[in-house]
This record gives sequence, structure tokens and C-alpha cells, in this order.
Amino acid sequence: MESKKHQRKEAKGDTPYHGDEDALKALIDARLRRDVQPEEAEAVSDTLQHVFGKIEGRLEGAERGRRSAPIRWVRWLRIAAVWLAVVTTGFVCWEQWLNPYRIMDVSTGIGERRLVTLHDGTKVWLSPQSTFHYPRQFNATQREVTLSGEAFFDVAKDSAHAFVVYSGELQTRVLGTSFNIEARKDKGTASVTVVTGKVAISRESGDEPIAVELKPNQRVLFDKSKQTLTKEIYPEAPKLLMEREGIYDFEGAPVTEVLERLKREYRIQVRTEGNLARCKFHGALNAGEDVEQFLRKLCIVLNADWRKVDDYYMITFQGC
Repeated sequence: MESKKHQRKEAKGDTPYHGDEDALKALIDARLRRDVQPEEAEAVSDTLQHVFGKIEGRLEGAERGRRSAPIRWVRWLRIAAVWLAVVTTGFVCWEQWLNPYRIMDVSTGIGERRLVTLHDGTKVWLSPQSTFHYPRQFNATQREVTLSGEAFFDVAKDSAHAFVVYSGELQTRVLGTSFNIEARKDKGTASVTVVTGKVAISRESGDEPIAVELKPNQRVLFDKSKQTLTKEIYPEAPKLLMEREGIYDFEGAPVTEVLERLKREYRIQVRTEGNLARCKFHGALNAGEDVEQFLRKLCIVLNADWRKVDDYYMITFQGC
């Protein structure tokens, strides 16, 4: 009698495998409907593998246990295991090689630069210590990418599909142009500078939306603490074409800015002594030249001294 009750209970679906059946059906249905978004791919793949592992374990337990599971459940689990293996393999292949909208990630380290060519022909020059996210192929509405750090964009023209860059709290929208964005998390300001074409910049945060339109040789500065956008004329914009290759032409740039560039281009630490608040540098920096050669040039121009101390460079300023 007890055995018959146990069988009837399982026949109604109240079995230890029922939860796995529901989870499996839900995952397969989601995959068939393509409701799974690219950013959820890794989590879904892990879930499929987890369910598959539980099914395999219960199959082994059913075969070895003293009280084997009913034959129909063992048969169902075998079929489910095969189907799940097929679904998992197909899902992984889709996300890794076939999904045209899969999000790609590119990062650069200290002193590293990379040129990324997007599906539409847009070229992106990543500066050191930057991260760039973009789809393998753009969708039918617009072209959207995300940047943290600094990059120069040469956007392919497409009047029907806007090109949108999300960089922290700023959104930059264009149709076809070349511009530079610097939006580093460790800096209090962000900037967008236009070399050719026209760009629209808007603030993504704050109570009231703010939008600014830029033309060639103009830039906007975003103050993160004040949440303000300041538009200004920037005749040095064409220099960005050289800077994307690591060649800098400083014309009265603050020394603090020069040293920041130096640290990002080379794997070095720099410390300073003395008053450099009013020090400005006139000269060029080529990321390919020897760092100590540049330090000698820098110190000659600024009447300063430098020395190597352990794993960093110390620069002593005598006054500018």
C-alpha cells in the first residue's frame, strides 16, 4: 500500500525532479523566444550547466540507489539531459560566434594604445588605461557604444542611424564626424572636443537635462561636482589627430597635465618637490621616445632636476 501511494504521489508530479523540469522548460522557452539578452548570456549558460549537472547526478543516484526512481522519470531525465546538452552547446556557440549583437570589450593598460574598427567602418583610437564596449554589429535603430577613459572617434557617416557614445554621465550623439572624448573615473572633469563635423552632448544625470551642440574647434567641459557643461573655443583640436598616435605638442600646458600624460604613457610613478603651480611646458612628447630623455628635456625647460629613487622618479622644481 505504501509503495502504491508513493507511486501515485509521483505520478501527480510531486517528485524531487519536478523543479528541474520547470527550470529546464523555462530556459528552453526563453532561448527559443530569444528573450535572453547578450548581457545575460553568461548567467544563463551557468544556469544551464547547473541544471545539467543536477540531472546527471540524479541519473547516477537513481541507478545506484537502493530505491530507484520510477522508470518513466529515469527515461525523462535521460532525454532531458541529451536535449539540455544540445541546447547548452547551441547557446554557447550562438553567443560566442554567431550572435551578431554580442557586446565586445576592449581595454588598454598603461602605455598601451589600440585601434578598433567597428562593423560600420567607424574607427576608434583608444588611449592608455581605457575601456570600450561595442556590439559586434549595430542594430537597426542606432549605433551605441560605451567608453570609460579616453578615445578619438572617426565616425562613419550614416544619416539614418545616429552614433551615440555613453561616457559616464555624458551622452555624445553624432551622425558622422571626428571627435575626442576624455571621461576618466579618477578625474573631476570630462571633455568632448570636435575636430570635424557636428556633435550634440547631453548630461545623463541631474534634475534638469542639459544639451550642448559643438562644431569644429570647439569643446565642452563637464564638471562632475557642479554638474555643469561649459562650452569653449578650442583651436588646438586638430592636435588630437596626432595625440591619438601618442604624439603630444604642448604649448604652455600646465606641468601637472604633462606629468599625468607621462604617467599614462609610461609604466612609471612620478613625484614632485617644490612649487610648480605656475609652471607651464612648451615642447613635444612622443610616446615612443625614452622616458629619461624626455625628463631631461622637461627639466631643462623648467629649470628643474630629476632623479630615480627606487621605483619612481622625483622631480624637484626650483621655481618657474
